[in-house]
Amino acid sequence: MILASPTCAQTVAPVLQLSQNEVLALAETQLISGRADLALKLVDGLLATRPDVYPAHLIRIDALRRLGRTDAALRAARAAWRAAPNASERTRVARLASVEAYKDGKTFQSKLWLRRASNTADTPAQKRGIARNFNEIRRYDPWTTNFSFSISPSSNVNNGAQGDVYSVDGSPWIGTVDAQSQALSGYRISASAAARHRWEKARGLSLYTGVSISNTLVKLSSTAKTDAPDAVETDYDFGRISLEFGGTKAIGKRHAVAWDIAAGRVFSGRAPYSDTLSATITDIRALTNGSVIRNSLEARGTFAVSPDRADAHSLRYSVGLTPAKTARGSFNHAAYVERVFSDASTLARDSYGVSTKFTAANPVFGTQAYFAIGAEFSRYETYPFVNTPVTRSDKTLFGVASFTFTDQAIYGFAPELKINFGQTWSNMSRFDTRTTAIGLGIKSAF
Repeated sequence: MILASPTCAQTVAPVLQLSQNEVLALAETQLISGRADLALKLVDGLLATRPDVYPAHLIRIDALRRLGRTDAALRAARAAWRAAPNASERTRVARLASVEAYKDGKTFQSKLWLRRASNTADTPAQKRGIARNFNEIRRYDPWTTNFSFSISPSSNVNNGAQGDVYSVDGSPWIGTVDAQSQALSGYRISASAAARHRWEKARGLSLYTGVSISNTLVKLSSTAKTDAPDAVETDYDFGRISLEFGGTKAIGKRHAVAWDIAAGRVFSGRAPYSDTLSATITDIRALTNGSVIRNSLEARGTFAVSPDRADAHSLRYSVGLTPAKTARGSFNHAAYVERVFSDASTLARDSYGVSTKFTAANPVFGTQAYFAIGAEFSRYETYPFVNTPVTRSDKTLFGVASFTFTDQAIYGFAPELKINFGQTWSNMSRFDTRTTAIGLGIKSAF
């Protein structure tokens, strides 16, 4: 680096040559003295000939930040990220850039830099700290996004009958279930994405709009194709798109009311077969001991698009209790009752159920655990059977165990192992089902 002293009269000062370390030291001195513009010129001159000098990139970020040039500082952070000599320094740069982006109101960029920082963090404690920072920023970010993907082998991708015998309790008649209606093995490929924008209003009012998309593709196993050669995989595909509008209104320190209106379309075999419209209102009350009680009422209408489908309308009441968190984790208990109205005997029913969920407070050996278990009971008004109406009743037990390997996360997205089990006992054996599935997917670790 060459600096020229000021000229006097007809005299030219001798050229002063500085080493790289001397230029860096001089630039730091200029920063400390409040002359960020001079510091920036010094490091820009150095980087013009030596672009891989990492300390110069750090000084450049600081100088641009002090000059109020946020966009340029974030571009400088990207250059510093590329020039960083190791993962620890990349984590340092990413956290600096995240703070700068957040101060300028760029919450999306701030969270993106934190995902980079998580990917290069040295220790699990650092990753947990970055996750806390991410969640804190998310509280103030008007945009919320979610994405998940999984591949899940299943013993029953079509929710088919457990056996090949069709019988009814108390009836001597015995029939057979065709191969395509029996349980078919295979695997599901599922993906979902959602985005929501929130507006904070005065006096405790918050409004939001959102969109969600999900799709599941089914691939039958070779055994299923042999047992049911007429089965078409797209018959079991399932997709949904939904638009939402809702909000929350605080009534008191421990009381709020939330509502949600959603409209969407459901697809089967890549063809639309029903439209949906739902409205939900929820009363939320926080108790003095830290527990939260939610009472919800939902009205839903399903309007058939395909001629082979039937309309259905339902009314559902549910209550949930979330006890105060403990050192081990948090529980969520829920119960519901539902009435479905429809001209189709396969849809009209009364149902009720209970469930309990548990989420561990902290990862154990780098694994975040989640468990759920529940039971459901359904009773159909009438069900045609050999020209005689029969009352059908089902009992279902289900369980879920999920393990997210947070220490293996890449940019904040971690692999997830999920185990599902479900069994239904019916007084009509055609509806006895059993499903076991083990899925491997990807989800956000924070």
